[in-house]
Amino acid sequence: MEKSGVQPFSCYTDPATLGPRWTRWLTSFELFADGKGLILADDATDAVKQRRRALLLHLAGQDVQDVFSTLPRTGGAADYAAAVTALNTYFVPQVNAAYARQTFHKLSQTPGETVQQFCTRLRRAAKDCDFQGDNDNQIRDAILNKCTSEYVRRKLLEEGPGLTLTRALEVASHCERVEEQMAAMSGTGERKGENTVSRIFTAKKEKNHRPRGQMKDDAKTDRQCYRCGYTDHRGKDPKCPARGQTCHKCNGEIKLSTIQKNVKRVMREEFSLFSLGIGFDVDYDFLERIAMENRGMAQRIYANHDAGEQLRAFYKQISSPILRKIGITFPEDAVANVTQKTFDKYFNGSELVVAGRVLPSAGDTLISLTSAMAYMDITLQTEADMTKLDMQLNKQQHSFAGFAKQMWAYLTIKQLISERSLAPTAARKRKLTQRITALSLDHQFVTPLTALLVESEDGRERLLADSPRDPKQGCCSGVMGPSKVNMVYATPPTPPWVHATTSAPKQAQKGDVVLMTLPPIVMRVDDDPHFIVHLPRRNLDVCFNIDSKPGHILSLVSDPGTGVVVNGQLISTKQVQKNKLRTYFGVISVFYQPEGVSVTISTDRITMTHGKNRNLFTWRASAEISQHGVRISIVRNSHVIITVTENIQVEVMLHRVWRNHPVNVDFLGIYLPNNNQYSPLAHGLIGQFSQEPEMSLYDIHEGADPLKKEATMEVKGNKLLVTRYSITRQKQDGEDFLQA
Repeated sequence: MEKSGVQPFSCYTDPATLGPRWTRWLTSFELFADGKGLILADDATDAVKQRRRALLLHLAGQDVQDVFSTLPRTGGAADYAAAVTALNTYFVPQVNAAYARQTFHKLSQTPGETVQQFCTRLRRAAKDCDFQGDNDNQIRDAILNKCTSEYVRRKLLEEGPGLTLTRALEVASHCERVEEQMAAMSGTGERKGENTVSRIFTAKKEKNHRPRGQMKDDAKTDRQCYRCGYTDHRGKDPKCPARGQTCHKCNGEIKLSTIQKNVKRVMREEFSLFSLGIGFDVDYDFLERIAMENRGMAQRIYANHDAGEQLRAFYKQISSPILRKIGITFPEDAVANVTQKTFDKYFNGSELVVAGRVLPSAGDTLISLTSAMAYMDITLQTEADMTKLDMQLNKQQHSFAGFAKQMWAYLTIKQLISERSLAPTAARKRKLTQRITALSLDHQFVTPLTALLVESEDGRERLLADSPRDPKQGCCSGVMGPSKVNMVYATPPTPPWVHATTSAPKQAQKGDVVLMTLPPIVMRVDDDPHFIVHLPRRNLDVCFNIDSKPGHILSLVSDPGTGVVVNGQLISTKQVQKNKLRTYFGVISVFYQPEGVSVTISTDRITMTHGKNRNLFTWRASAEISQHGVRISIVRNSHVIITVTENIQVEVMLHRVWRNHPVNVDFLGIYLPNNNQYSPLAHGLIGQFSQEPEMSLYDIHEGADPLKKEATMEVKGNKLLVTRYSITRQKQDGEDFLQA
């Protein structure tokens, strides 16, 4: 069967462009029908009209056929014109000339687009503008004002007052050819007189083919100058042609506040900025601030949790905007404490929710006015019976009494968190923090500023409800010494036996809740080594930091009873940040003494040694090995699980950073489940907690923060200054965290 080349028309893809897409599709069909000999002339027979009408509906597809069957006045089987008129009335909305002219004047030439292509876009946009026959002059002026090349603009202005659209296109096309020829001749695309750093950097240079064994010239070096790209000097050399110049690629700016101001200055009002933070070593707070300030949103992508699927889900979420500039208003004397009422965009599949308190004087009917923009201005006025809201909510399966009030609190907290992220001063941020904390505790919400600890009736299962924190801040940033105590926060990812409820969310944002099952004793060591334990007799959760020097080996578990030894060697970042050299675990070793089997895990490889036998494995492939009571399970580029005699398990997680990152390095995290069967002789930084040590807490007094009391904790003769912090005001069993 011969293919038509005319694809079926989709009625539901991108509703905002439905009219223009239908017009273009109908034009393609009519050209195809004329080519097939079904010409709609004055003397066309009914048979030709009938075939043309049937072909139209057939090629348009099932969506259009379903729409057509519901339309009135579509004519008979041979009335092609009536069918087209009915479909045009349905698909092509009434033209708003004022809005079309506004859209026309906002068009500008995009990078890589020729003036001819730009002119074609302008012609399409001008069709609905009602320029009273002045389309050519309007298009000519738009090309003059919105073309990207200053060279083209100057040449057009030199033409004087007699410039027509035809002449403007000729001049612009000639200028573009000249620029292409200049770029081909110079290899850069820059014109004479524009001496920029980007030109120097991209210039093609000859390679220095030095014979093998020949010494380098003392006057030169093979290292490139970081300013200009040449190899005959260093960046600080006064003769560098780029010294003191401005880089036209990035403007040489590295200060985040200045970058934020620059982005806001150049972002046009009709655009939104969406930020992606991939991995844990990104400044997500900055990405979130710069996105929210420019009518967008930020999304964290967890690199080891199917990043491709997360990217696809995020793109699907924002790829179909339907409305923009949405505003919802109510009579001033009818409502109070209303949440966000204006929204920049409304995406397909999303929802916009506004909540507030209705004043007693409002009566039984609430009037709302909604305005929005698409291809036309839309204004809707609605009247709702307020008594019906509770009736509708009661029909919902998961609704409860006071649902509307809780929804208001939820939306208000989210709004305050966004405002806090953009707060210009520390004082403003503190005030917002107090409001968020108060609302969260009053309405029992878990936020990035609060946490909730839940325990089962039998005391065997403990849940920590918490919001993901920025991993660059870490769980506990130790600065006070070898043993410091901090607030516990869950930072994904952690092993599956720690997350008993759910894995790390694919699209976790501020405000999302992660439930982490804490066994009676959870052992976890990670960034800037810290570990989390639960002391059941004290009903206390503690997070210890270990600050030490790179190269030092820490004894994590040493158990003479079972013969298991677990050690960790520290590595550091490449640079000092905030007067501190952060340390991580770079090597983890597990030794099973009775059989003489050792397993050494680094960020490069996994090594298993038994006597003189040595087996090497990389992170690039999954594998499983069993030898003399020790089993190793390797999951490619993710983690390794070492199981010793089925009684003790150690999981080591691999954390990768960007290749050649200037500061951060790859590191390891180690996790031990609660059911490891150590002997009473176990000791080490983690092993000592297999049997809960004696401790005392005294000298409790008011601290600098009125919400937190300070105290002294003594453990095995060591005294620590700690802060007692209650997780929730509704706590009934006295559960606390200790925080430095």
